[in-house]
Amino acid sequence: MPNFDSIFNAFVTILVTIDPPGLAAIFLAVTRGLNQQQRR
Repeated sequence: MPNFDSIFNAFVTILVTIDPPGLAAIFLAVTRGLNQQQRR
């Protein structure tokens, strides 16, 4: 049975492949409060 990490990685890979510009808002929301170096 796959664990959460592998499912999450697969989901993120699919999203990034499908719509990179559309994910910018989600990325910024998830990484709010982090500095630029931590976001990279």
